[in-house]
Amino acid sequence: MRFNKHQRDIIKAINNKEVYDIESFVKKFNLYEHFSIDKEKIKAAFDNAESGKEYPVDVVKNLLDHGNKRRISVAAKLEYTDNIKKVTFDNCCYEYDLWDEKGFNIAIDYDEIVGFISLWEYLERELDVFETEKEVSKSEIELFFRKYKKMTNMSNKTSNYIPIVEEEPLRMIDDKLQRKVGDVDYNAIKRNAYDYVEEDIKIDSEQLKIFSTYLHKKILPTPSLTKYVSNRYRTEDEKATRISLIIAIVSIVISICTSLFSVYATFKVDPSNDNLKIIQEKLDTIENNIKDDMDNKTKIEIRLSR
Repeated sequence: MRFNKHQRDIIKAINNKEVYDIESFVKKFNLYEHFSIDKEKIKAAFDNAESGKEYPVDVVKNLLDHGNKRRISVAAKLEYTDNIKKVTFDNCCYEYDLWDEKGFNIAIDYDEIVGFISLWEYLERELDVFETEKEVSKSEIELFFRKYKKMTNMSNKTSNYIPIVEEEPLRMIDDKLQRKVGDVDYNAIKRNAYDYVEEDIKIDSEQLKIFSTYLHKKILPTPSLTKYVSNRYRTEDEKATRISLIIAIVSIVISICTSLFSVYATFKVDPSNDNLKIIQEKLDTIENNIKDDMDNKTKIEIRLSR
């Protein structure tokens, strides 16, 4: 089988143990993009939306003592609430935090993965790789997320409700009501950071299902693959056929040169009219030699292909 340059590069990476499963293939050939939430962009959008705005807040000592209630004005506060993506695969639950600063590595070309799997299957049939089981990693599942444009969220829409802030809230401690004294957060107006996110991610269940069988597997090169790579991506039969072809071509060239030299020598020794007949005979000899060499080459190729 003839391989293109990209396929040969993959085979070389497999032989070097740089590529052994879907994840290593995707990362080796940069077939992914990095996605992460830009918190600076969220902060800028929040600042732009809330610039110059303040909201009323009622401040009391605690919910049982409203005697000294007073009203203040405060700015809204940006809040990052939990946003966990859960993916169930083979009875295991994988959790991904949207706010994780490491971000996500997402596959961008599933056709390339299909091509890799096809090459994997071919090499396995040829006994050039050994397939074995492995555990599925969280980072492998992560490859099958995809981006999408998020719809506008209106949860931050203001209302007429005025929140209440307790300066000394009562807490039940050891079955007794006790006052909690300490720092007070007067910024009772919260804005959900997720509302300022323009792009989100979700798992591509269809693609995950397609490749699920191979996520449990990895491949290791065999000595035959190492030999195949060292032979410049030719099998032993292909190598023998190539050598035979080179020998046949060289034989044809030598035969032609020898015959032409004989014609030249004959013509030079006896330049009479009979030389035309001699030349024709020599040309016929050349033609027959070429046919014989080509027949021999064909027989060699047929024998090697069996």
